[in-house]
Parts: sequence; structure tokens; C-alpha cells
Amino acid sequence: MNTSAPLHVDGFCRFPLARSICLLVAASSQLAIARAEVVRVEIASRELFAEGHSFDRTGPYERIAGRMFLEVDPLAESNARIVDLKLAPRNSSGRVEFWTDFFLLKPVDASRGNRRLFYDVNNRGNKLALGAFNNRIVRNPRADRGGNDPHSMDDAGNGFLMREGYSILWCGWNGDVRAGDNRLQVGLPIATDGGKPITGRIHAEICVNEPTFSQPFYWGNSDPYPSVSLDNQGASLTMSATRSAAPVELPRDEWSFARFEKEEVIPDAKNLYVKAGFRPGWLYDLVYTARDPRVTGLGFAVVRDVVSFLRYAPSESPARSNPLAETIERAYVFGISQSGRFIHHFVFEGFNGDERGRAVFDGALAHVGGGGRGYFNHRFAQTTRHGSQHEDNLSPSELFPFTSLPQEDRVTGERGDVLTRARQRGPVPKIFLTETSSEYWCRAASLLHTDVAGETDIGIDPQLRLYFITGAQHGVSTSPERGIYQNPVNILDHRPVLRALL
Repeated sequence: MNTSAPLHVDGFCRFPLARSICLLVAASSQLAIARAEVVRVEIASRELFAEGHSFDRTGPYERIAGRMFLEVDPLAESNARIVDLKLAPRNSSGRVEFWTDFFLLKPVDASRGNRRLFYDVNNRGNKLALGAFNNRIVRNPRADRGGNDPHSMDDAGNGFLMREGYSILWCGWNGDVRAGDNRLQVGLPIATDGGKPITGRIHAEICVNEPTFSQPFYWGNSDPYPSVSLDNQGASLTMSATRSAAPVELPRDEWSFARFEKEEVIPDAKNLYVKAGFRPGWLYDLVYTARDPRVTGLGFAVVRDVVSFLRYAPSESPARSNPLAETIERAYVFGISQSGRFIHHFVFEGFNGDERGRAVFDGALAHVGGGGRGYFNHRFAQTTRHGSQHEDNLSPSELFPFTSLPQEDRVTGERGDVLTRARQRGPVPKIFLTETSSEYWCRAASLLHTDVAGETDIGIDPQLRLYFITGAQHGVSTSPERGIYQNPVNILDHRPVLRALL
């Protein structure tokens, strides 16, 4: 974990002129810090949304897409929690540079909006808010790409967020999302050891639903850290039916770093080939040496600084044009599943205060995140992994502390709560946590309000509310088809609850 001395301007000036100079220097320093957050905005497209349809009293919306370029001070106290930030390359000003895609839906006439910024934390690069709140219409499920390029009335669905007048924002944060299908990208720097590559031993679990001979060693649409070598002599591979079963090690001549394509085995540093084929449902544990860790924790700074910029910054110049300048009074954050865990972790790490200590978000709605945070601020972090009933039990998505009031782990003696840093760094947002039965069965939701042994109830902070959607499953299904499952899926709909809470 990075630590650093706080950067601040202090001291007392006795004489009026000297005091004025000190105040001017302090103000200039604050301005420099603020300008070093979002330093450039590039708008790639700006056009009417849904062919200019007028959403009741709010009127028509426009969609704006582009890229923001950011810088942070790696020595600033506000960034001290970002793992490996001090090992990232620096520009001539001593700052670390990175960028993010952004996508914004906003009222054409800002005076007709509700002056609220609604930030949807993307889930593995995907935009979810229009499905969660607007019942976005999907005409062809097989061809649908999750609403990542919203432009039509189908994408607007019932128009709820637009009729309410929200400005709706997305940007990148997780640097391991593979490009494609309009998924949001973020460009995070690579940590180095004085310019030399950093390597490390990491673990990747692979579990497949269908028989196959090769599989990338990542989960979902993420981009894995490649092996430093195609020679597997320094790596190991085991397989087991369950996490509690004794693992069986596969001889090195029975597998390789390769992919199986058109009856051919092709060397590949990001894929695992097994001669006998993968057994569906079995857990394959690969331990190997990877290189070039991203500074993944900068994803928190991306969200903090992009939202703070849009909320507070005036449009100073074409390079820093703020499309929401002086139109936003409040900001809310929403996330589903992985994105809900991101919200937990964002608040836990104290990122809800910007560089000036101002509130980034006034309200947070974290949906089906369970009791977890995530693999979001580690060296060689794999943001898409999460512990579940069968898979990824070894991934660090559940971390002490869990509760919003102080608790103690009687095994380790550790004490704490999830809001301590949030209270120190800036205003704590009003937080809604919404969980279903799935999160109680396999996502540790009970730990949000009990001790770690599950024996004693623990209260919740006055800033927090916890809602349980009983009998529901993790995601909303609009079809009862079983797919790969033994039983029909649950079609209980969470969306009316989310609209009511918002």
C-alpha cells in the first residue's frame, strides 16, 4: 500500500501584505491542483438523442461522447491510498497522466433539467442504468450489446430518467476491460521499478460451462496479465471438482500457454490449453509469473475527478470545456453487482472528497453488491473477479471491515468500519444498499449488519439504509428460459424498487 506525507500549505503570516501574498499563493496552489485533475476534454460526437424526442417537461436530450485526459499528483495525500501510484511514469510536471472515455446524456435546455448528475458505474465496460431504471426495450436479444451506444427511443425505454430531468454520465474505471461492443475504456499507466518491468506470481482460476480445449485465463470480458514466458516450467496447474476437494496437479506436458483454434495449438501468453480438455464445472487453478501491473486503483481517481470536474468546474477554455458547467447542484452514483462493490470500495477508500474536500456524490445507490468490495486496488488487480458459491473463492472481494459501525474481528483482533476514511476525507454520502436473496446466499450480504461470526446484530450508520428484496435473484430476467440452469430463472423485477428509492 502506498503511503505519503500530505501536501499542504500552512503557516501564519503576521503582516497584512505578507498574509495577502500567502493567501494568493495558497489559492494558486489550489487552482493548480484543480487544473491537474481533468486537463483536457475531447468531444468526439454531440447530437440529439432519440431523434430529438421531447421528454415531458424536460424536453429533448442530447448525447455527448468523447475522452477526458487527467493528471494526479502521486505525492498528494488524497491519492496516497492508490497502490503503486508512486511507481507510475510522471510527466515534466511530476504528475501521472491517464485518460478515460465518457458518455453523457443531458437535457438540451439545462434549465428544464433537475440539476442532478446521475453517474452509472459501468459494469465491465457496460452501461446499465437505462435497463435498470428505464426498462430499456430490447427488440433482438441475440444481437443486443447491452445498450452501450444509446441513441434511440428503444434505448430510452419508458423515459424515466429523462422525464425526471437527470444528466446521466458514464466513464471508464477498470483498466482490464477488453475493447469492443462500445464498452467504455480507460487508459491507466503501468507501474515500473525505476523504469524496469515489474513481474510477480499471480493466480487465475478457470471454470467452463461447456467442453473446450483452451480458455483465456480471465473472467468475463477482461484482459489478463500475460505470462512472462510461453515456457510453463515456472508455472503450475491444478484441477478440482470443488474448492474444498483435494486438487490434482496436471503434468506440464499435459498443458501449455496456448489456444486451440481450427484444430491447431497456437502459442499464446494469455490462454491456457489442456490436452485432455477442460471438464465443465471443475476449477482449474493456474499460478504463473506475469508482468506489467496496471495502476488499477487510479480508477477511483478517474470517477472522483471526472464527476468533480463536471459538477464544479466552469468552462474555462475549449480544452477544458465542461458540458455541464454551472448546471449541477447534486450528484448521485448508482451501480449493479460489480459496480455496487465499486461504490462500497470508493467510499471505503475515502474518494468521495475531491482534491478540495468537496463532496463528489451526495447520494449512493449500490445494488446487489453484497458485503463485498473488490479486487480494485491491488498490484496485478483483476477487477472482474469476485468470490461466489463455487467459483473464485480465493479472489479478494470480501475484506474486513464490513459494517458501517465499528466492529472487531475476534480472530485477528482487527477493528474498524467501512466509513472511517470517508468521514476523514470529506462528506459521507447518503447510502442505499439494496440486496436480494442471492446476495445473502452467496455474496456475504449478512455481514453488512452482523459480526463476522454471524452471531450478533450490528447497527448501521445514520447515513446508510439497507433494503432486502426478498425472494429475488441477483439479476432481473425478462424470460423464464432455463438456459444452462437446472431450474427456471426468477423473473421477480427489481426495477420498480430502484425507481422508488431514487
